[in-house]
Amino acid sequence: MNLVLASVFIIFIWQIRFRKVNFSNYMSLEQTSAINGFFVMLVFLRHFGQYISCGRYDMIFRSLDNKLGQLIVTTFLFYSGYGIMYSIVHKMDYLKTIPRRFLRILIQFDVAIVLFIITDLWLEKKLTISKILLAFIGWESIGNSNWYIFAVLCLYIITYIAGKISKNNYNLLILSVIIGCCFYTLFLYLAGKPIYYYDTIICYPAGMVYSLNFEKINIWLQKKKVNLLLNGAGAFALCIASHVAQKKIE
Repeated sequence: MNLVLASVFIIFIWQIRFRKVNFSNYMSLEQTSAINGFFVMLVFLRHFGQYISCGRYDMIFRSLDNKLGQLIVTTFLFYSGYGIMYSIVHKMDYLKTIPRRFLRILIQFDVAIVLFIITDLWLEKKLTISKILLAFIGWESIGNSNWYIFAVLCLYIITYIAGKISKNNYNLLILSVIIGCCFYTLFLYLAGKPIYYYDTIICYPAGMVYSLNFEKINIWLQKKKVNLLLNGAGAFALCIASHVAQKKIE
C-alpha cells in the first residue's frame, strides 16, 4: 500500500507548475475536479485497505490514513457548497432543479443498494426488512458506505428549504443552511450516529460563504503575498485544531 500511495502522489504532482501571474480561476470546475480526483483516490485506497491485511511495509499508508481521517472528504463538501451557491446566484431558477438533482442521486444510490442486497443474499447474510428499507435512504448500511450520500441528500433538502425561505436574500440563505446543518448535527448526535456522519458537514456552508464573497476574498489575497501566507497558515492551524478536537471527542 505504501507503493500504491506513492504512485498516487507522483501522478498527482507530475504536471504541477508554478504560475507566474495572478490566477483567480482556481475555483473553476476544471481545477476543483482535478483536486477532488486526488482525494477520490485516497477514499478508494481507504476502503480498499479495509479488505486486505497490512504488514510492516504498509505502515506509512496506515499512519497517513489515520491522521487524515475525515479530512479526505472536506473538499467534496466545500466545493459542492461553492458550486451550488454560485449556481443559485448566477443561474436563473437553479433552485427549482434541486429536487430533480436530489432524485437522480437517490436513484443512482438505490441501484447500488439493490446490487448490495443481491450480493448479501447470495452470501446468505441475514437482512431485516427495516434495515433494507432504511438502507435505501442511506440511514443504514448493508455493506455499502452510506453516510456521505445521506449527508448530501440532507444538504440538498436543507438548501432547497433555505432557498424557499430566503427568496433572493443570499446571506439569509446561507444563514438558514448553517442553522439547518446545526440541526442535522444535533439530530444525528442524539440518534447515536458515529461522529463521521456530521463532523465535516460545516464545510458545505463554508463553501457557500466563500462563493458569495469570492471577489472580496481574491482582492484581499492578491493585495500582498503576506495575506496569502496568513490565509494558508490560518487554514492549516484550523485544520490541525479541528483534527485534535475530533480526536478528543472520539
